Amino acid sequence: MKKYLFILLLLTSLCSFGQTTKTIDNAMEEVKKSRQLMDSIHANLKSYTDSLVSVNNTKNNESVFNTLAKERNEAAKKKAFLRITFGIGLLILLIVGLRRKTKKPVN
Repeated sequence: MKKYLFILLLLTSLCSFGQTTKTIDNAMEEVKKSRQLMDSIHANLKSYTDSLVSVNNTKNNESVFNTLAKERNEAAKKKAFLRITFGIGLLILLIVGLRRKTKKPVN
């Protein structure tokens, strides 16, 4: 019985003292490495999402710029058509006025 008790105590002491601090230190180093890896992945993901946001903002700005340019072009076309019709109207008025002057009364 004493023999079995001695073997049991020996085995338990070996199991409890068998874990050295190096294994705990190795586990802590692995935890640190995994945290560093997670942080680097998080930083890369954040930079990627930031670049996507900036690309999206650029597309939005480009679409706003295109809309403003179209509005400006439409306003310029309207002004140009107005000026052309006004000029044609004045030309017709000039032709009518000159034809009336050129007609001489018959006596």
